[in-house]
Amino acid sequence: MLDNMSAIELIYAGFAVFGGISFITVIALQFAGVGDGIDTDAGIDPGLDVDLDTGPSTDSDASFKAISFQSLVTFCLMFGLVGLAASRDDWGIYPAFGGAVAAGLLSIWIIGKIFAFAASLQSSGTVRLGDLTGQSATVYTRIPENGNGKVNVTVNNRMQELLAKSEDGLEIKTGELVEIMEMLDGGTVLVKRK
Repeated sequence: MLDNMSAIELIYAGFAVFGGISFITVIALQFAGVGDGIDTDAGIDPGLDVDLDTGPSTDSDASFKAISFQSLVTFCLMFGLVGLAASRDDWGIYPAFGGAVAAGLLSIWIIGKIFAFAASLQSSGTVRLGDLTGQSATVYTRIPENGNGKVNVTVNNRMQELLAKSEDGLEIKTGELVEIMEMLDGGTVLVKRK
């Protein structure tokens, strides 16, 4: 089969093979969880200790490099496949090259959109307790006179159970509707009847 290929077809095939092997390797490593936070100490020889920490990074530079590598692999794969197919279909050198480049760039654009969509699905899940001021809550566990009870409040579509203290020091019974006035130390909220 290689005997029947022109030099340009061999170049396209080389790009396709490199891109395909790299793509399969990257996917296999991702499924295996490699690159998702490896922390390794390795003693290579008695006088040399290597500490390799590849834990998750919040640095945008690290994610840009990962996207760039993914894009490079995808570009090589699509450039090679489309270039080889177009060349074998007698498109001519320049149209085949143009099609290969266009397919590679389109694949980079699609991968970028996929990463952007995946990033938009991410949510920290962090509840900022300071944002609770003014929120309505329901007393879950009775708040005794000058004591602590519990309230339920919905924040970011999640029910949160918080320690609560009455603003006026009076008892508030289970099921009563209250308003969160402020945050106290230790995650306790100060509430008043509505």
